[in-house]
Amino acid sequence: VIDCIDHTAPEISMENTELCIPVGQPFDPLDGVDVRDDHPAETPLSIEGKVDTQKQGKYTLRYTAVDAVGNTSVIERTVYVYDPEQFQVQLNGQLYFDKALCIKTGQNQFGLIHQEGDVSVKMLKGKASMGDFKLKGNEIADSLLDGSYIFPETGYFTLLVQDQERNTKLVQVFAEE
Repeated sequence: VIDCIDHTAPEISMENTELCIPVGQPFDPLDGVDVRDDHPAETPLSIEGKVDTQKQGKYTLRYTAVDAVGNTSVIERTVYVYDPEQFQVQLNGQLYFDKALCIKTGQNQFGLIHQEGDVSVKMLKGKASMGDFKLKGNEIADSLLDGSYIFPETGYFTLLVQDQERNTKLVQVFAEE
């Protein structure tokens, strides 16, 4: 029995499913993207969504590849456009833009953009406001700034990140297994 029917969807691969680019930097949505199929016919790739590199924000692009018989693959990419002159907090490649970041409780990579001098980081369990940190909050700067941090449990956490020049970000994260 010979089965000549193509049941395999094309494979979309990309170098990064999350990118951070500074305002004004050129961006090619096809850079680092490759489509492979088990049949040599050309597989068209379409992209839904746009990235305005002149405006700070979080953008989602949806890549769809369809082969000659209709097998379909879809993958999404998040592009963060940021102002390199503003203090920014990054967790696992995601820039914080006023919405809780979803992360894992395991190793988490922390980064800062445009920080001045030493940085302090305090953490509270749950959703907290700036005022909640006046009298409480665990100082976690050393372990977080060493490159990675393991959140102690699942749930919401709020981080208060402040540099030496008092640039401050209140970052909410949701840690899951």
